[in-house]
Amino acid sequence: MLIKPIKQSAKILVFDLHGVLFTFSIWAGFKDFWQAPNKLLILRAAFTPGLAWEALKLLFTGAVVEQTVLNIKIKYPKLAGVIPFALKIINNQVPKPEIVKLLFKLNSQGAKLLIFSNIGEQSIAILKQKYPEIFNLFAGELVAGASDNYLSKPDQAAFNKFLQKFRNLGSANNFLLIDDRDKNLQAAQACGMQVLKFKSSIQLICELKPLGYQL
Repeated sequence: MLIKPIKQSAKILVFDLHGVLFTFSIWAGFKDFWQAPNKLLILRAAFTPGLAWEALKLLFTGAVVEQTVLNIKIKYPKLAGVIPFALKIINNQVPKPEIVKLLFKLNSQGAKLLIFSNIGEQSIAILKQKYPEIFNLFAGELVAGASDNYLSKPDQAAFNKFLQKFRNLGSANNFLLIDDRDKNLQAAQACGMQVLKFKSSIQLICELKPLGYQL
C-alpha cells in the first residue's frame, strides 16, 4: 500500500495494541493449560472443528477474538465452561519493552497518546489490571464492545466512531495511526487520518523523530 509522508499536523499518536505494543506469550498459554483443572474440556474445545476454524480465521484477520470466545456459550453450549480459560489465554499478552520505553519518552515530552484497537472491552480491562503504569500513559481509547456488536477496524464505521469520540482534539489529519495491518491503515487514510505502518521499534523511532520528539 502507498503510505503518504507524515506531516507536522500529526499531533496525536494513535497506537494499535496487538502486534505493536503487545505480543502474545505462548509460554504463558502452555503454563495456564498445565494449571487448568478442566484440561479435557479445553482439549475438546480445541478440537471442535467449527470453533477451531473460527479461531484460525480471527488469528489471521485481526478481528475481535473476544467476541468469538463469548459466543461459545451460544454456539457450543456444552463448551461454556471453557470461556474463563479462553479469555485468560487470549489475554496472555506481554508488552514489548522497547515500545514501552518509547511511550514513556513520548509522554514525558507532552505527546498526546491514544489507543485504537480491536481488543475487546473485557480483554483491555484485564490488561489494564496487569499493566496500569502503561495504560496510564494514554489519554483515551476506543476498543471493541458488545454495545455495537464489536464494531472494529477496518470497518469505516469504526473509524467514524473514533473520530467522533475524539473530535475535540481536531480533524482527522491531526491523528497518526500506528498499526501493523495494511487494511487498517488503508481505511484510516480513506477517512483522512495519517498513518504509519509498524514494522519494528527502531523503524518507529526513526519515523517519529521528524515530528520533533527527542527519542
